[in-house]
Amino acid sequence: MGNANAGSDIVLVAHGYDYEEKVINALINAARNGPISMERINESVYRILKLKQKYNLNDATINSIDVNNDIQGTVEEMRKQGL
Repeated sequence: MGNANAGSDIVLVAHGYDYEEKVINALINAARNGPISMERINESVYRILKLKQKYNLNDATINSIDVNNDIQGTVEEMRKQGL
């Protein structure tokens, strides 16, 4: 919870679903029991929403994209250019 109290607005977890679930539950408990204040949570929410507005990001569903094809095309172009 140190990250959240130190100013992190988003916590990234990359150790599998079980670990993610533990982190989420720990954050919820910290918010309910006091180590993380509602003021701190509101500050993060405000900053995140402000950035989403600035960059015109929303929660709308986007059409599926094929990242693998896009990357492969870029790799092929780089090869052609000798990079």
